[in-house]
Amino acid sequence: MRVILVSIILFAACNSSTKENNAEQLPSMSYSQVKKSDFKEFWNDLGKALRVNDTIALEKYSDSTIFLYGRADQDPQFELRSRDRIIKVREIYLTGGTYDFQNDISISYKDFFLSKSALDREYVEGKDDQRIEDFVFQKNKWGEWKLIGVYSDTEKLKKGIN
Repeated sequence: MRVILVSIILFAACNSSTKENNAEQLPSMSYSQVKKSDFKEFWNDLGKALRVNDTIALEKYSDSTIFLYGRADQDPQFELRSRDRIIKVREIYLTGGTYDFQNDISISYKDFFLSKSALDREYVEGKDDQRIEDFVFQKNKWGEWKLIGVYSDTEKLKKGIN
């Protein structure tokens, strides 16, 4: 009887230890990986970086090339790389805005990025690309969200680049 009891205790201890070791070996997503793939977290972090002009964070949240699209078909379209893309996105954020037809008011991008309802209205669950008002985002192959494009007055922006 003692041998059986000791065998059961040893079996349970070994089995428990094996489960703990297996749990440690299983790949688990870290908090930062989960955070990177969650668009709403990304949106909040991007808004904070734009507000305080955190160029390091803006570099991380932006694709290496950002496309600037005009509002009309005949407007120029162009792409920016390097720091130029961060400078122009920040300029658009500071000077631009959107029009809320439902409430008949203009909303600055500063206020737009603070508004949870604006994001909830335009966010489409389960898509790997999002267009939230004038900003275009895409999830890259590593599951990270990146800003890839902005719709704006490209006539005016192009003059500032040349």
